[in-house]
Amino acid sequence: DACCACGGGQQMSVTLTTASLPPDLLTTAEPEGGACVDDPQGWADKDGDDCAAYEAKRWCTPTGTPGPRWQEEWGSLSDFASGGRSALTACCACGGGD
Repeated sequence: DACCACGGGQQMSVTLTTASLPPDLLTTAEPEGGACVDDPQGWADKDGDDCAAYEAKRWCTPTGTPGPRWQEEWGSLSDFASGGRSALTACCACGGGD
């Protein structure tokens, strides 16, 4: 009776909307005068994670602070800099970019 996979139980559907998310998770920083572009394009941190990963994994916020999924034991966002840039300066999603 309790096993959905076996034909019992109840199946439920869940719909998520952006209305339930905090505003800082829904926006990407946009500088005055136009859309933000990650700079340099194709930037990736020392572990190979790019700006899209930082945004998708919510490791940072558009205001340049660690995001809700950044783990304190990893150190700071700047510890993962590559090519002299960290996500904070390279990624629009993290408050950087151009």
